[in-house]
Amino acid sequence: MRDLTQFALPPLLSSQQHVEKKLAPRHKQGEPFLCGPIPLNWLCHAANVTGRGSGLAMALALWYLSGLIKHGATVRLNGSTLRLFGLKRHASYRGLRTLEEANLVKVKRHDGRNPIVTLLPMSEAKS
Repeated sequence: MRDLTQFALPPLLSSQQHVEKKLAPRHKQGEPFLCGPIPLNWLCHAANVTGRGSGLAMALALWYLSGLIKHGATVRLNGSTLRLFGLKRHASYRGLRTLEEANLVKVKRHDGRNPIVTLLPMSEAKS
């Protein structure tokens, strides 16, 4: 019979080793936070469609606003929220347009007013 001890995992890699669990950082009381759950497939699709540009920041801003109104699907964009996510005015236009082209959001625009954005389910999104 062969000696299999040469194939044993070192003590650091074995599953018997106790691993200390650390909790993810949490917001402090009164600090803003991103409210979930956010559909991962929706967010991944937004990231893939929009690339590294302003689309993903816009998607996060929209989900943040949605969480503020108890997970409402329709939100009104405002400049202070866009600045919170590092979006300038023209970058936010581009980000919103790419999300709209991907059929992830529906946008109602009015001259001189903030756009009203409805988050659409992933089933309506273009591949």
